[in-house]
Amino acid sequence: MLVHISVKPYKIFHDDRIKIILQLTGEPGELVGKIVKGNPVREFDGYLDSKASSKKVITDVFRKGDQAFSTGDILVMDDYGYMYFRDRTGDTFRWRGENVSTNEVEAVISNIIGLNDAVVYGVEVPGNEGRAGMAAIVDEENQVDVNKLGESLARSLPTYARPLFYRFISKADTTGRLC
Repeated sequence: MLVHISVKPYKIFHDDRIKIILQLTGEPGELVGKIVKGNPVREFDGYLDSKASSKKVITDVFRKGDQAFSTGDILVMDDYGYMYFRDRTGDTFRWRGENVSTNEVEAVISNIIGLNDAVVYGVEVPGNEGRAGMAAIVDEENQVDVNKLGESLARSLPTYARPLFYRFISKADTTGRLC
């Protein structure tokens, strides 16, 4: 089922009676799956990391005490009930049917270019499902060897995780912390 979400900040909406609000046709929503104990197809035993497991399980979906698995996939449902992938929540995006970790790609690029800052995110490409990788690389002195970068990424990352687009910038926009 698709549930109603706000995208920024990401949040699943509940109504006054605890239940999660189902998403309307044509609007993006997160795909969640009801967890049913004892059903081998619907059961969720969790990850080895219990904190990671707790982030994926939402409670009080249809009634008090029930649970659902939060996939992190944002889909849109059409009038016939078919669902189409739109985006991912968190620090990943989906491209060519694979989940891409922005943190992993950023770390690889940063190591290749000598620990300069790099920001990776997914961008829409018309006519394609999901998002392609875009890397914004800080290169104040215009010293990044693009050929070396491409060769190193080809050795370090699978094809689907390699950014298709690159921006070379003088500084990365950052947000500060108050504490």
